[in-house]
Amino acid sequence: MSSESEVKLAFRKRAAAVVDDLSAAAIAGKTLFVAGDETASIEVLDKRGSGFSYRDTVDLADFLALPGGKNAEADIEGMAVCRDSLWVLGSHALTRPRPDRADPDDALQRIRTIERQPNRFLLARIPLLPRRGGTFEMSDRGTGMVDAGRRSSSLIKWVSDDAVLASFTALPSKENGFDLEGIAVVGERVFLGLRGPVLRGYAVILEFHLTDGKRGALKARKLEGGRRFRKHLLELDGLGLRDLVVYGDDLLLLTGPTMMAPGPARLYRWHGALTARGSGLVPEAAVSLEADLQTGLSGDNPEAITFLDPETLLVLHDSPAKSRVNRKTGTYTADTLTLR
Repeated sequence: MSSESEVKLAFRKRAAAVVDDLSAAAIAGKTLFVAGDETASIEVLDKRGSGFSYRDTVDLADFLALPGGKNAEADIEGMAVCRDSLWVLGSHALTRPRPDRADPDDALQRIRTIERQPNRFLLARIPLLPRRGGTFEMSDRGTGMVDAGRRSSSLIKWVSDDAVLASFTALPSKENGFDLEGIAVVGERVFLGLRGPVLRGYAVILEFHLTDGKRGALKARKLEGGRRFRKHLLELDGLGLRDLVVYGDDLLLLTGPTMMAPGPARLYRWHGALTARGSGLVPEAAVSLEADLQTGLSGDNPEAITFLDPETLLVLHDSPAKSRVNRKTGTYTADTLTLR
């Protein structure tokens, strides 16, 4: 695997609002969908030459009944396209406010506070309709969403039945708390990557089989002993998941640090992931390191991957280096990786 080239994303006037926080991406035909972790909206760009150019900003509240309403962030951390549908994943994570160094008393109060942001409890499917020229647009007909409220969701309830993971759902993100980053979908099989927790050095991928229920609710089938998911544990050098993509019968896994401290970003491959049956430890022989990705000490973190073509990955970075962003022209420079 090697780095081949760069791809320009032209956000124009939208650049200042989104380029610093890109966290999810998916491609359908000649349309690129990207999202940041500070909004509840999706940016739609279409293929123009060797890059992509901004078409529209779509509010998820126009398609889904978001529990926190239109203006509350959804912390979108994953997107995937399957069967002419766009899947969108929120982190489901709790947060702890940053302490104010200038006010020690207030800092102690803030550090004791754990916040729930309702729109983060998001896992939804939005149909895509073809447009001219091989592009796509989102449709509100046939949407599906896992039930979510202001304090929790059905997904959190399903995970809370697990003796190992249950306790982590009460911990904030970036403190090894429950934090979803990355989604890959094949039919009704939905794989979700966890940034945290990392369990004794093992990263976690949850596999749900989601079907349509009443009034657009997505339901999880019972799989093992009545549990509604499978739990796959992978040894990825202590790193957590940042994104997932399907590659034949395999999954490509973008990884990074679980906590706040900077660390490496790597791409792994779980060979035969789609043929796996049952929960458990993934054999070491089934996981290979594909690439070490460049990252900065205080930013420029690889955060999202999607396929530009059958052998080339587009890589987007959160907190991008200054060299990636031209704020005058509203362009963002993404990397590519070619599979060998």
